[in-house]
Amino acid sequence: MRVIIIGCEYSGTTTLAYGVSDWAKRTIGDGFELVHDHWKIPHTINHPSDMTDEEQEQYMALSTRVKEAAQRHNLYYHTPAKHGTDGIYVGYYFEDTIYAQLYYDYGGEGSPGDRRVHSEHIEERNIEFGPETVLVLVKASPEVIRRRMMESPHGRQVIQDKDVELVLQRFEEAYQGSSIPQKIALDNGEMTPEETLAEFVKQVQPHLTERDRARMAARIG
Repeated sequence: MRVIIIGCEYSGTTTLAYGVSDWAKRTIGDGFELVHDHWKIPHTINHPSDMTDEEQEQYMALSTRVKEAAQRHNLYYHTPAKHGTDGIYVGYYFEDTIYAQLYYDYGGEGSPGDRRVHSEHIEERNIEFGPETVLVLVKASPEVIRRRMMESPHGRQVIQDKDVELVLQRFEEAYQGSSIPQKIALDNGEMTPEETLAEFVKQVQPHLTERDRARMAARIG
């Protein structure tokens, strides 16, 4: 099983991803130990990022050109090159494309790091080598996003208050425009993390592969 979970910062993507990871480890087996959630600069390494404050400052001080190249290499490193690999990815090339153009000053059309071009290439590889990939959009209303921003602010928050509606729209457009055929949309604005996970488990059932089902049956047996 391969899952890509996307959504605006504060929508609950990472919380859901770790819930999916725990569920998959219990019901399917190995292969879901890591949640790849490292495409928000400067949080670009490890699971979750364990960069020190000093290292984060050093990363932020890099030139735009170097940050773009490092993130591009990070994206391609996590792009499948063989069949049968499991994984949980938060944000991934969707997130990098949206935030790069809004906040990181790279990835624009016609630039060396044109994220439209790179995202198309990466998605093609995911569909080729991971045809079972499920794309999950986690939604929440602008009011919920802003409330979470106030109640539990992130260190080095990416999105700006004035952009909440725009970012939500960009993720919706990216979800609708993706060529990945298996898609799930979850609105967790009024749901607990446990309820959101339960809804994911319900909706993902038709998308589980024979390999997934065989492994699940083996664990039950």
